[in-house]
Amino acid sequence: MYKKFIQAITWNSINIFLYKAILLTHQVVLFYFIPKSMYGTSGALFATIYMIIGLTGFGFDYSLFSYFAEYSKNQSCFKKLIPQYIIRLITIIIVASLLYAIYIQKTHPKIISFLIEGIPLGLLPYLLLIFVSESFKRSLETLAQLAFLNKKITKIQVSMILLYVILFWGAYAVNKNITLHNIFIPMVIISYLEIVFLYRIIKNYYHSLSKDNSCHDLYKRTITKNQIYNYINQVSKNFFSPNFLMLIIAYNLGMHQAGTIRFFTNIITLLYMLLHRSVSVPSGALLSNMTKEAFVKIKEVFLTVTNTYIQFLYALAITFAITIIPHVIANVAETSITYHILLFIIAGFTEYLTLTYEKLYITQNASNVLFYINIISVSSLFIILSLVSNTYQPLLLIPIICIRIMSACSIGIYAYRKWQIRPNLSILPQTLYVSFALAAILQFIINR
Repeated sequence: MYKKFIQAITWNSINIFLYKAILLTHQVVLFYFIPKSMYGTSGALFATIYMIIGLTGFGFDYSLFSYFAEYSKNQSCFKKLIPQYIIRLITIIIVASLLYAIYIQKTHPKIISFLIEGIPLGLLPYLLLIFVSESFKRSLETLAQLAFLNKKITKIQVSMILLYVILFWGAYAVNKNITLHNIFIPMVIISYLEIVFLYRIIKNYYHSLSKDNSCHDLYKRTITKNQIYNYINQVSKNFFSPNFLMLIIAYNLGMHQAGTIRFFTNIITLLYMLLHRSVSVPSGALLSNMTKEAFVKIKEVFLTVTNTYIQFLYALAITFAITIIPHVIANVAETSITYHILLFIIAGFTEYLTLTYEKLYITQNASNVLFYINIISVSSLFIILSLVSNTYQPLLLIPIICIRIMSACSIGIYAYRKWQIRPNLSILPQTLYVSFALAAILQFIINR
């Protein structure tokens, strides 16, 4: 199982590296081809779509981590997922219909007006189609990740992002014009193609399972309760994600400045995706498949993964401090934008701190503890946002950072008291060597 975990991390890292390398190259070129306001608007729309996807997951994806070991026992157990996925799809379509109904209303609250004022009516169907496909695709991908189908997922996603770039720039070569439609319509095509390919690899996985008919009934009340806790936790994560941070910046500073900030913080979004895919999901899959093991073994594996991950975060932080941050300070003219970029980077790091811990809580049926911690975090966030008009703008993100640091400390303290889990927080010498070597290489590349 641990071998599958290492393979999952490897393939997910390759996936995100190639995927985001292609996407970042596309974004850099696009930044110089379109007005900053359009760049900011497209970024805000993408952020809104993925933010709503996170808010309307209703804990379904997270609950798969808790019960996948049972579903994957044989074909009979796996079939129990079919009605759940049908309900999931129906729910997504209902949410999409509600979003359309909200859009066509004549009057809206200020926050909703901000989100939809830049959306032409002709673009709305494509945005809703993306919302439906990306929501359902996320649930299918979670299932494929839990089945350790990472190599196949990588082939699908890298091929699809290449197709997106080809379609986008191919359309530009023909029309010599870029609009929001050019940005989002190719996304519709590749998103639905990904669903088809994901369905095929999951179907093949199903046929590889045992045909034994023995399958324990899972208590629906327990599943429902667990899903409610997981939903609140999932929503809470989204309120501190880079997508939400970008929306806060766009709402308070405008699309033009948001476009500049988005350009310089694409690397944080890359790292968020990288760590979520290469650490969070595989560690969740590993712990999910070990739920029948003795906790002593689970604890040992968890500490091995977490201690390695902590060293990785140290290396990442040191490298950023030496290379990326001075580069941002030197190249961004407006001081207020510089503050926001730097705070965005720090806020991104606070979201990385508890990725492995959260999956441990979920797979050990301690989602209720995360629920209470996250409820306090989100409540504090909304209190702060209600006072945001009185906040000194360059320091807009500082309270959000403080909230997440306190949440991370609470999660770590409870894990220590409950399971006596105490990771190694000291920086290893080899971590420093790797960090300085990587920083020197990046500095050489930047200064060329």
